[in-house]
Amino acid sequence: MYATNYLEKSFLNIMKNITFNAPKEVFIGLYVTNPNEEGDGIEIKYSGYERQKIDFSSAALKDGQIQIVNLNQINFPKSDADAGTVGYVGISDSKLGGNMLAYGKLVEDLDIRSGEAPVFIKGEVIIYSTGQLSETYKKKLLNIFKGETIQGVEPCLALFNGNPEKGGSELLGDNYERVFVEFNAPEESSSGQSVVTNANEIIFNRPTTDWGNWSHTVLMDNKQLGEPIWSYDRGIIKELKRGYMPRAEIGALKFAIN
Repeated sequence: MYATNYLEKSFLNIMKNITFNAPKEVFIGLYVTNPNEEGDGIEIKYSGYERQKIDFSSAALKDGQIQIVNLNQINFPKSDADAGTVGYVGISDSKLGGNMLAYGKLVEDLDIRSGEAPVFIKGEVIIYSTGQLSETYKKKLLNIFKGETIQGVEPCLALFNGNPEKGGSELLGDNYERVFVEFNAPEESSSGQSVVTNANEIIFNRPTTDWGNWSHTVLMDNKQLGEPIWSYDRGIIKELKRGYMPRAEIGALKFAIN
């Protein structure tokens, strides 16, 4: 399934210290046309039809991906007439209207005929997160579907030798400290993803001693300690010696979810 613009922007806004308040419940609906990122597809209509509450598992690593699955069998009301073909589903924060959080294409289209009741069995609806988002924040993102709010943060850029989620260590040395990142409001990119970019120039202090080998640039959720949000492998290792000041121009940092 894919995140809608609403989910993407709400999540990215936590980087602007704006809390993402999770819905208490989420509901699955059936769609005739692709909801797309705006969540505006045509929903099926027949007598008795309504979105159904869906309960998800806690986000966990499975088959190499952080994912959630439905814990309950989902039974839609029986149709009393041929209602059409459903090709998509959408997960929304309300039984009527509201905001769509995610959408996806069915493996096989579903023809709803008279006397039939659409059903999704337990474990059949899967949502997962990919990309460079850390495992911790992939879980936070997906647990929104379980009603777990994400607090806004004051993000800071940090320099690491190795991936922090795989044992990498943050650089050390006199005058080293993380640098606060001010982000612009999320905007939609040409790829359709919502993206945030840095609104301030990032300039680290000038090393007065050697800091070590810099291989990963990491966005942390706190000035001290905290958890990584994104980790970027530079592809090269730079030895940071006295006098070299790592920096990033305005707009050079771009973060998105998928």
